Amino acid sequence: MRKDMDKVLVTTPRVGSSMKNGEVKESRRQEREGDYDNLPHYSSMKPKSLNWDDRKSLNEYLNPLVRYLAKNCNRPWDKVYSEICENMDRRGAVQNHIFEHLFDYVELHPVIKNGKPHRTGYRGLSRLYKSGWTFYVDKNGLLKEPRERPPPWRGQKSNPNLIKTKDTSVFIIRREDDGTWFKASLEDWPDHNFAFVCKNPDWVISLLGTENIRSRKVVLKTLSKREKKEHSLV
Repeated sequence: MRKDMDKVLVTTPRVGSSMKNGEVKESRRQEREGDYDNLPHYSSMKPKSLNWDDRKSLNEYLNPLVRYLAKNCNRPWDKVYSEICENMDRRGAVQNHIFEHLFDYVELHPVIKNGKPHRTGYRGLSRLYKSGWTFYVDKNGLLKEPRERPPPWRGQKSNPNLIKTKDTSVFIIRREDDGTWFKASLEDWPDHNFAFVCKNPDWVISLLGTENIRSRKVVLKTLSKREKKEHSLV
């Protein structure tokens, strides 16, 4: 494993680095216009808003790590992990962040059911499929990649309560209890809220499936009459 892997994986700009500080921008405008009386005595370089999308957050490029895992399949996991640790110190914030993603990709304690690897999650056992970034450690301690790919998702044909759209991250779903139709958008969780990924409603998870949601949050919006007409729901 290359010694500068930690630098290779985090060379992309941080998320939000292109956003402007509205407070500073307004102060500069007032200064240009000569409105010195209303200039603030103190102004932070960071936005005052505490919203996650107003602040910068860590970004990374993890494809080299995934490729490294794929090339080292069928090798003892202990040796692979030792080589990763040899060039990265977990005491650093950036390096520790990479290790968090590493264990998202590698299931250390899979459950083998009917000869197939499964992962234990908040909804019980879920099958591990070949996706390019899914790996597990078998009973012999070897790093493995699942052989089978996920079955094709039939979507609307198999479920009248779900309609696919051209956007693969947007679905039209119906809550069966009261017949309400929603627009369901899949969005990334902010880093500091990642622990709350399990708060997606159970009925939404059963409709969309964990393979489609993955580690994203589902934002629901009730359809208006006009939107229902567009989808021929009225």
